[in-house]
Amino acid sequence: MSIHHEFETEQRAFAARAKELGLQADPLFLWYHVIDLGDGLITPGTFDIRPHIDAYGLNQSMAGKRALDIGTANGYFAFEMAKRGAAVTTVELPALTDIDHFPGESKTAILDKVRFMMETQANLSPEDRARLNSSGPEDIYHLLLEGPFRFCEQRLGLKMERHYARIYDLAPAAFGDQLFDVVMLGDLLVHTVNPTTALAAAASVCGDTLILAEAFLDAPDHEPQLRYLGGDGSSQDHVQWWSGNVGFYRQILKRLGFRSVEVVGTYQQTVRPVGYQYRKDVLQARR
Repeated sequence: MSIHHEFETEQRAFAARAKELGLQADPLFLWYHVIDLGDGLITPGTFDIRPHIDAYGLNQSMAGKRALDIGTANGYFAFEMAKRGAAVTTVELPALTDIDHFPGESKTAILDKVRFMMETQANLSPEDRARLNSSGPEDIYHLLLEGPFRFCEQRLGLKMERHYARIYDLAPAAFGDQLFDVVMLGDLLVHTVNPTTALAAAASVCGDTLILAEAFLDAPDHEPQLRYLGGDGSSQDHVQWWSGNVGFYRQILKRLGFRSVEVVGTYQQTVRPVGYQYRKDVLQARR
């Protein structure tokens, strides 16, 4: 069975099981993560991190820890840390138009990119496709970010704090001047136009361990590199701007006050349904 056919089968199985359980899941929800919601209900996500979670170096028990999941999407990491006992706060954008974009790029162009991404990830009926194309920014925000997260949160019974901000605006004062023991960045930095500013903001609220995972550039550590990915036209990017190598992040994070910065895990990530694979490395930075 091809990965595309397998993905469509999982989408149909999710919709059927949700209906059997009496749950309302909008067919336009974008499932970024594969999340097991119990009773045979598994979200048909683009990324299945479940087999690779050990690569992130999370403690089996996070009881008594405060954790921050920045750019939480469907919430896989937030729920995983909560299951391990952490008090979790999630951070998501205040609005869809706050997605980081190239200077001068129109909000219409941003919405068009998001709609295109949602169309390619879902097996939509003609009616649902028409509804997506006529949806405004608030509706798309709900379908892309808020709706899927709240659906999973309610189903899992894992209530957590929700904070709305751009990563650039994070600061201790936003959280009562209390730092977090664990800050999870996931794949977020590739989507920031100013990654060093974004990383500095995330570091400012981290009291102990910061975790980030990316497809790092394959370049020697002693040659810090940051490569531009956005192309020379708005149709060429997928809201991805930069990719750095481990040496770049190691130097920046140490300059931001972290004592050690190490690769703690590596795995092959598959993008579903296209089947594209790439290596993902996980960094942990410790104060």
